[in-house]
Amino acid sequence: MKDTIQLLYVDDEPTLLEIGKVFLERFENFQVFTEESALSALDILNSQSFDAIISDYQMPKMDGIEFLKVVRKTGNKIPFILFTGKGREEVVIEALNEGADFYLQKGGLPKSQFAELAHKVRQAVKQRRLESSIRDHEQLEADIMNFLPDATLAINSDGIVIAWNRAMEQLTGVQAGDILGKGDYEYSIPFYLTRRPMLIDLVLHDDPETSAKYSAIKKLGENLSTEITLSHFHEGTGASFWFCASPLYDNQGGVVGAIESIREITENKRAEAALRLDEARLEKLLELHRMIDEPEQVITRFALDEAVRLTESTIGYIAFVHEDESELTMYSWSEKAMKECQVLDKPRTFKLANTGLWGESLRQRRPVVTNDYAADSPLKKGIPKGHVHLTRHLGIPVFDGDRIVIVAGVGNKEKNYEPSDIRQLNLLMSGMWGILQRKRSEQDLLRKNEEIMAAYEEITATEEELRANYEELVQQEKELHRNEQQFQSMAGNVPGVVYRVHAKPDGTFIFEYISDQSIRILGIENNFNTFLENFFQGIIQEDQERFKLSMQDVVKNKKPWDYEGWFQKPSGERIWLKIVSNPIMEYGNLIFDGIIFDDTDRRKRDELVRLLAKISDEFPASVTVHDYDGNMLYANEQTFLLHGYTSQEFLSKNLHELDALESEQLINERMKMLQERNEIEFDAEHYHKNGSIIPLHVFVKKIAWEGKDVLLSIATRLTP
Repeated sequence: MKDTIQLLYVDDEPTLLEIGKVFLERFENFQVFTEESALSALDILNSQSFDAIISDYQMPKMDGIEFLKVVRKTGNKIPFILFTGKGREEVVIEALNEGADFYLQKGGLPKSQFAELAHKVRQAVKQRRLESSIRDHEQLEADIMNFLPDATLAINSDGIVIAWNRAMEQLTGVQAGDILGKGDYEYSIPFYLTRRPMLIDLVLHDDPETSAKYSAIKKLGENLSTEITLSHFHEGTGASFWFCASPLYDNQGGVVGAIESIREITENKRAEAALRLDEARLEKLLELHRMIDEPEQVITRFALDEAVRLTESTIGYIAFVHEDESELTMYSWSEKAMKECQVLDKPRTFKLANTGLWGESLRQRRPVVTNDYAADSPLKKGIPKGHVHLTRHLGIPVFDGDRIVIVAGVGNKEKNYEPSDIRQLNLLMSGMWGILQRKRSEQDLLRKNEEIMAAYEEITATEEELRANYEELVQQEKELHRNEQQFQSMAGNVPGVVYRVHAKPDGTFIFEYISDQSIRILGIENNFNTFLENFFQGIIQEDQERFKLSMQDVVKNKKPWDYEGWFQKPSGERIWLKIVSNPIMEYGNLIFDGIIFDDTDRRKRDELVRLLAKISDEFPASVTVHDYDGNMLYANEQTFLLHGYTSQEFLSKNLHELDALESEQLINERMKMLQERNEIEFDAEHYHKNGSIIPLHVFVKKIAWEGKDVLLSIATRLTP
């Protein structure tokens, strides 16, 4: 059925109105409303809408022309047909000039006359609806253009600006009304501060000179894209942009213009740079761990040089803090700092009370940034003549538990120091201190082990002397007792379980010594008869076969033993063990002297390094780590940007709060799928902080985090 056309028919003759209504409503889609005066018709137009007006010309108080003028003056473009008995030419001309769609003179057979009137009405309504549809379509295109998040402009084939959306207004500060209709490369001025061709012009005209202005242009079909940095944006600090341009076509497929979208990618570039810095830092941390056998000076020099490089500084230093934190001893200066420093008789030890800004990180027990060293500060205490010139400075304390052990600093970066610099310096210096601690512990352990071995050799010599001289035996037994006490005391100070075991040819093991540390470290008694059985039960089930094969291998090949794995104490606590042992032959017997360490802290650090490396390798967009209850443990910067939260706000959220209702209802089902597999992919929806919905494609994988099973999620935003 056709759409109903509602007509307002105005005539001061009721009989004609009635006849007209009868004839017109015979047509299936006409509904006619009648009024006997223009004034009453104006009243009903204020409260009701119609598709067309049919009006007589000659009426009392207000004729049809005046009626038409009032209707048009209100902005109403409704089809208006003047249907009158007056046929003067001047009336026709005036009616058409005032906006009438048709003029039809009364007379003739009613049937044919009203059929023609109906035809005129349909023609006028169809035309007006078509015009309205075109206007709606144009408005829709304009709304879509303005809705685009990227700054977008369009030009015709003559280079005249035909579109300039709101995002472009916000980016450039140029309003659409000030630039639409302009040519002569007016649109390039906000970006290049001069009139010149842009990427959008290359779509219309392939110009080598214009192409040469861009370092790299990618072409996909007829679309062109490139990236460029413009230094005058953001008050001279510069901004990076992604430009993408493509042709516009008419209905016949001819190119009639071009469109270009511009997206600021400054934060993306910064994130990429931060990721590269993280990767570089991880690489250097791994190098540091491989330098365990190097002298301390070599390790600290390497860490300091990398700290200077990773923070884009030019100078740096490392100072060790005395145990009471009242003095600092300068241990290492960067090479450039040493060259520039002209201070004679450089001191190495400094009282904290006498230090200026560089000692604030120790006094305040937190990182301290000074991005304008020349500015007045009550914290300054002056610098000696010939000291390195400073423009900026970043100092951090390195903690060992509650005590500060190192103060490290870098300086004279070209740009201001930022939180990322604090993070880079802190992680690198903390890693360095961990390696120094491990190196010192190993050196102490080696020295104590040598002392133990020396004591044992002394005991052996004493036994030989006792066999030669009985009278000397009593004295030597006392000496042996003292040596054994010393041995026990020394073994008790070793940060591990010292043991000696005889590996017999039949595959059995007989312990000859186990230090008392076994109770504290392993939770099992140092009973020679039950120790091995109780120790083996503590090896986690999945590692027991590997442990047995490892023991068999070192016995068979008489080689040093180095084993690591998880151990569960009788209390249920899990620790990471490291077992080191060396074989010796005594009187034809294979003996293993060794130490069992609790190496859990190092293991956790190694797991964290591997996790960070894994996140870096798999990082495409939003990365989160959460437990099976949905509690957030980690999220990257892209996650905070995507959801609109600060890091503190986001990490306090639970997955159930972030998931949209439909996605939240599927969490349990997806958790069940994860138990059956180790990884899954699916589409989901999250809530943005502003309440909007974020469509996502999510990859979830089970990983280990500090000895616990957790979930790593990598999400990318779905494009509508």
